[in-house]
Amino acid sequence: MIFLLLSLFLPILARFQPTCSFIEVPIWVSLRLNSTIGRFEWELPYLEDTIILHELQYATPSSQWCNSLSIGMINWNNPTAIISDFLIDSYWTSYTTIYTGVFRSAWIQLLEGMIYKFRVRSQSLHCGYSGWSEIKYLSTPKNLTAYIEVQGTSYYNPLDTYIKLNGTILYKGSFTGFILSVINRCSLQQVFQEIYDTYSNNTQADMLAEKIRSYDSNHIIIIASSYAWEPYFNKNLAHALTELGGYLTLPFTKPIPIIPIYKTEEETVIGHPYAFIGIPGQRYITGQNFEVLRNSTNYFNYDDTIHNAIPTARIRVNLVFDTYRQFYMLENNHRIFRMNKV
Repeated sequence: MIFLLLSLFLPILARFQPTCSFIEVPIWVSLRLNSTIGRFEWELPYLEDTIILHELQYATPSSQWCNSLSIGMINWNNPTAIISDFLIDSYWTSYTTIYTGVFRSAWIQLLEGMIYKFRVRSQSLHCGYSGWSEIKYLSTPKNLTAYIEVQGTSYYNPLDTYIKLNGTILYKGSFTGFILSVINRCSLQQVFQEIYDTYSNNTQADMLAEKIRSYDSNHIIIIASSYAWEPYFNKNLAHALTELGGYLTLPFTKPIPIIPIYKTEEETVIGHPYAFIGIPGQRYITGQNFEVLRNSTNYFNYDDTIHNAIPTARIRVNLVFDTYRQFYMLENNHRIFRMNKV
């Protein structure tokens, strides 16, 4: 008898039950940022059931982010191109729930200088959870600036070659050839430094070229000269510098010309002060490489009183932290994504 009654009334009761199917997902209404406090608001399309809570989650870049070649290679003048790389899950930590509640908005305290991605879903009384919303990206501002200063010298200049990062001396001294220093763009830590004697050793130019090519766009390359570097400079090294965006050394791949009888070799073809700062793979992006090549001798009458007037190759460039990609960029007049939402 009981089973008979249930069979009669269940179809009738089912008519009064809500349709348990989330056809839609929550839709973002606004994402606002006041310094490091974010306000998130969303809405849910009409559903014939009672919404009992909403869940908001975020994720941040994983340790693989700073080691990603594709992230570093992104054209920073084209922000829409960034999104395709952001979709790779391996670059992100697992999602963390930061809000659950009945309200369709939340105020969240965020860390400064960080990139986040957010998603939200809803839960109803009878229908369970909806799908996740569209992912939104948000970066919080942080005024992180730094600078690199480099000075290349020559045989005729008594000043030291030096490399400085935020005033800290990474190298200061004299040698023959070039010094190579490499900085990580994410942490600003020095990862490599070595001197290559292209003045007296015919293998050093190829070794320097190979080392330069071993670094990707996660790094800043710094090169400076001391004494002289021209005798064993070769096409391989010139092309390696060209790949970085440095073109001024190409003429030095030609044979040394005949020295006029009234001049010494040092006064004509060697001892050019040189300095370079650049990022591998970004030679076509304006302002991401800087190069200086100076005359080998003073343009005044040389005497013992004006040593310091002899040319040096000096570069000082500011670094600005791009909070959207968590990298330092060489500062120029282009827009930097200090605070963005997509």
